[in-house]
Amino acid sequence: AGELPDNAVLLGCTMVAFDKRTGVDTTATVLASASATIVNTQARFRIQAGRPGHVYRVFGRADLSGDQPPLFTEALDMVIKKPLEN
Repeated sequence: AGELPDNAVLLGCTMVAFDKRTGVDTTATVLASASATIVNTQARFRIQAGRPGHVYRVFGRADLSGDQPPLFTEALDMVIKKPLEN
C-alpha cells in the first residue's frame, strides 16, 4: 500500500461502490464522494451510508502523472455493522 511506480505522482482517484449481492452501483448512496482525497501516496475515502448487515464492494481507479497507466485498487468488501451517524 502506498507504493507508486518510480517518478509517478498520484493525481486523483475515482472510487466506486457496488451492492455485492445485486451488482447495483451504490456509489452515490454509500460514499461521501466518488473522488478520494489524496494525501501523498494514499487515496482516502469516506463511507456516508449503508444498510446494516449489507455487503458492499468498493474499489478505485488511481490516475497517475505522466504517461503512467491508471492503477486499480483491490476490491474491498465492507459490511455495515450499525446505522451510520453524521
